[in-house]
Amino acid sequence: LFKLLDSDGSGAIGVEEFVKGCLRLQGSARGVDLALNSYQLKWIIKRLAKLTAYTDAQFSTLHSTWHESSSELMQALSETTTLSPKISSPKQAAALWNPGSWRGPL
Repeated sequence: LFKLLDSDGSGAIGVEEFVKGCLRLQGSARGVDLALNSYQLKWIIKRLAKLTAYTDAQFSTLHSTWHESSSELMQALSETTTLSPKISSPKQAAALWNPGSWRGPL
């Protein structure tokens, strides 16, 4: 009940908040149900916003890491002597790479 009356989420209930909260809950059980639903919806929205921010940060990190790795791969491929120096994209490198034909040192 305290959380329903604490409309600003401050952790304290002022006189005005108390009166408005009681008036909002006045009546049949519908008032309490609506107030509870409203509180739960606000909680879900806050959690969803946090999840969205976290997910966005993780995708940004993943994108940066992938971009760095692909740049390093392209640099390494352009420096090899066994592949054509005309490789300009990962697709071209993948098309030239045949794991069955490569024979490394034994």
